[in-house]
Amino acid sequence: MPLLRFLVRTARSRVLLSAVAAVLTGALNAGLIAIVHAAITARPVGARSLLALFAAFALGRVVAGYGAELLMVRYAQRSVADVRLDLARRLLGLPLRRFEQLGPGRVYAALTDDVAVIATALYLLPGLTVNGSILAGGAVYMIYLSPVAFVALAAPLASFVALHVGVRGRAGRAFERARAAEDRMVSHLVALSRGMKELKLHRPRREAYLRDELAPSLDAVVEHTVDGHRRYLLSQGLGRLFFFAALGIALFALPLLPAVPPYAVSGYVITCLYVLGPLNALLGALPQIARARVAFARVEALGVRLSDEPTDAAPASPLGRGPSGSADGSPAPPRVRERIELRDVVYRYDDADDPSLPAGGTFTLGPVCMGVAPGEVVFVTGPNGSGKSTLGRVLCGLYPPTSGDVLWDGAPVGGDGGPSREAYRQLFSAVFFDFHLFERLLGVPPAEADATATRWLGRLGLAGHVELREGRPSTLALSSGQRRRLALLAAYAEDRPVYLFDEWAADQDPAFKRVFYEELLPELRARGKAVVAITHDAAFADLADRCVTLDASGRLAADQRNGADSDVEVALL
Repeated sequence: MPLLRFLVRTARSRVLLSAVAAVLTGALNAGLIAIVHAAITARPVGARSLLALFAAFALGRVVAGYGAELLMVRYAQRSVADVRLDLARRLLGLPLRRFEQLGPGRVYAALTDDVAVIATALYLLPGLTVNGSILAGGAVYMIYLSPVAFVALAAPLASFVALHVGVRGRAGRAFERARAAEDRMVSHLVALSRGMKELKLHRPRREAYLRDELAPSLDAVVEHTVDGHRRYLLSQGLGRLFFFAALGIALFALPLLPAVPPYAVSGYVITCLYVLGPLNALLGALPQIARARVAFARVEALGVRLSDEPTDAAPASPLGRGPSGSADGSPAPPRVRERIELRDVVYRYDDADDPSLPAGGTFTLGPVCMGVAPGEVVFVTGPNGSGKSTLGRVLCGLYPPTSGDVLWDGAPVGGDGGPSREAYRQLFSAVFFDFHLFERLLGVPPAEADATATRWLGRLGLAGHVELREGRPSTLALSSGQRRRLALLAAYAEDRPVYLFDEWAADQDPAFKRVFYEELLPELRARGKAVVAITHDAAFADLADRCVTLDASGRLAADQRNGADSDVEVALL
């Protein structure tokens, strides 16, 4: 069972200690049942010794139960934190395209709802462990009293197990449907947060969103969740029915069996009454365990195997590209000695990758041959939908090409004996069109971030609007153009050898657009940086060393150097 493997893997030592404490609890509990049974049937001569035993076992039961539950609570709390961190790490290890295909709704639901449901199951573990040990101890004591009587109870027990398995399967499928409905619900809530302005401006759109999108998804969650719990309540009812059947057999049927002594009959009755509470607790926890199994399966369906051992995805070294390391043993910063090159690169989408494509439709970028060297500025131009942003993602290693090669100083990235894609990605600082600003300049020492801010806030027109203290911007409540400039500052602080800008100047005013093309890009070139700028600003094309143009079908239409028409490559599929 993947969920059980995960629970055990997260903290083997704590699970082992808790299991030992739970088994001890069950044994002491069985001893208490035996002592109570003996005290009821014993002669007065043995009362004092039974009292001493009762006190010792009761104290041991309390201490062992406390220890077992405390250990499991510690385990549960630590495991919840670990599963969130582990899930985030594994999601970051997914290919970008797979992450994009999942969509924000499914990812947010996994990180919030699914982890919360799994956490609930973890919180239930202390009680489940102790109550399970009590039931097991009671069963062992029953077998000790009379194996024949225990066999007589086997028929109703087998009937209950068979009915419970059938009901549990149907309840699990109902919870699976509820979980799928929660994905849709979260997607609609994400749309609410992102489309707040549009919904407030347009009443019919707002009412249609609430009526036709959000409400049906909420209703589906309620319907399927209630259906799952209804079936588990039926299972609980069957469990209680089994308990009363067992109690009735012990009271009225066992005395009729010659092989069962009266002493065993009274012991069975006492044991049945004693385990009623733990049995109810276990049956009541079953719906939460079922939901946790569904949530765990949904998380693993994202492509992250929480049940497997975690693997360190430490980036491979750049394999000789640059110095082997610094004097303090830290990895050397990656470098480009010659050039980054795309050789006959093709990247293909189909309708499963991109919902905007018609059923059975595809879009192919390339084949593309292009490159960029240190101290060179390359513009990528073309109409909307021509694949420029996709080309940028392929260039910086976020999308592996469908065919063709990405070369780093002549070595194929991701190929045998070549640099890993993870190491290659460390060459790039990028400001994507749909960039994200974090609350702090992560990955950059605060002192370096503050020094960069001191140099660039004025140049970027941000002085007086935002400050950086220990790498943390004083505010992110800026205009879209200012936010993009702050993202540019973060890229400067990273100081990587290759810069990728995707429509960076699209929302800048004309004056600052000229600053970007006429001052900032030439300064990066002068510092020996390789720069690739995806742009629609044809008026500044003569400022680039090369201009790569894609046509509407995603093919390479031209690769022009310094505006000359003599260096042109046209690629046809």
